[in-house]
Amino acid sequence: MVIAVCFAATVPNPVHPFKAKFLMYSKFHILISYAIVLFGLVHIFFVTCLERFDTYALWFIGSAIAIVFAGFINLIRAKSSEKITYSICILTNLIMTFLFCFALLAMQDPQVYIGIFIFGLALFFSCKKRLNLT
Repeated sequence: MVIAVCFAATVPNPVHPFKAKFLMYSKFHILISYAIVLFGLVHIFFVTCLERFDTYALWFIGSAIAIVFAGFINLIRAKSSEKITYSICILTNLIMTFLFCFALLAMQDPQVYIGIFIFGLALFFSCKKRLNLT
């Protein structure tokens, strides 16, 4: 009897397969969120390449800050289970994906395609429902 109790105490509790899959999605969402923040910071860095500081530069900085904040919202969503955070994150990713698709009309540069890809992935991962398995 004592041996069985000691053996049961040392065997690790296996992770439920659905919970393991959710944890994998959560890790990918966190990784994508950090990539979004990095994408925004690189966007801010390229302001130094502009010839002069005018309203175009301010719009450039403003869009970069919006990208960084969208990354922060995704990080909050990856760590939170509240319904409002879930809704705001999906709306943010949907709007940002749409804006990057709309930017294709003005420019067909690689950074626009990268933005569509990153925010499309973020939209996919933010739509995954949180599983409450114990």
